[in-house]
Amino acid sequence: MTLMTPSATNAHLVDESQELYIHSYLYEPEGSKDAVRPLILLLHGAGGDHHLFDGMIEPLQAHGYRVLLCDLRFHGASWPFIAIWSNNERVVNLDMAVLASDTLKVLDWYANKQVSTPLILGGVSLGGIAVQHVARQMMANPLDGSYTLSALVAIGCPHVDISDPQIAWIPFYKTATYEQAEEYLPAARRNIIGSCYTASGRALAKKALDNVHDRVLFACFRSCATSSASALSPMPTWLPQLLLRGERDEQTEDIMTAWYKYTRERSPDTRIAYEIVPSAGHLAPLDAPSLVSSAILAFLSA
Repeated sequence: MTLMTPSATNAHLVDESQELYIHSYLYEPEGSKDAVRPLILLLHGAGGDHHLFDGMIEPLQAHGYRVLLCDLRFHGASWPFIAIWSNNERVVNLDMAVLASDTLKVLDWYANKQVSTPLILGGVSLGGIAVQHVARQMMANPLDGSYTLSALVAIGCPHVDISDPQIAWIPFYKTATYEQAEEYLPAARRNIIGSCYTASGRALAKKALDNVHDRVLFACFRSCATSSASALSPMPTWLPQLLLRGERDEQTEDIMTAWYKYTRERSPDTRIAYEIVPSAGHLAPLDAPSLVSSAILAFLSA
């Protein structure tokens, strides 16, 4: 796989006290920097980084889409310049509200204030939960009309309004302290790596995960377990939704099926599709990037 070179990169200051910057990467279609072209924002999951989507950039670009990626806080390149430690404990400020706020700042940085850009929000696992919060916050704060929210792509994640069914580990992390969870985190790391179906996917997942501190991983799990959209605007019924799940991703089968049924029953006019990605695990963009890209392109062009 050839690594694509971003058309633009930026570091966005999101926490002055820690000098914490979110690093972002914009990929433009070749020969075009037209802000009116649709923008696809993709967020990675817990323990990952923006390289999760490397294999999807070229096919999306080839169809005229601009692709915006970033390393979520405390992941990839998005580490603070000032390391804050207390008794060997890093201060980890990370929850869904914080991740959504960071993402909106990244979007605002790339916004063209003169024209409204069609925006597709997508994410995997934790990133899929985060983009639901972003979408709902954009209902209340549309970033000065710089974007027109066009679709939501959720890969291997739950709907934030559905509490049952839920992934087996959610109840534990909803109340556990770091000290209570610490002994289970090595197994959680192995499970993240093992959730990839292909050997290449597992290698890439491990490479990203090796750069993530245990306390960050715990904060990610806790943010998933405590995610609530009760204070946010409801998901707009007009927003098209594409649900994707890797064929080998059994842990999210029930929750994604529940999402599809929930939407069909409560919002029958909402355009929603639920597709299974063959030969892929939980981190489907690592295992089958071309198939994930094709599914997204087919949905957006229908």
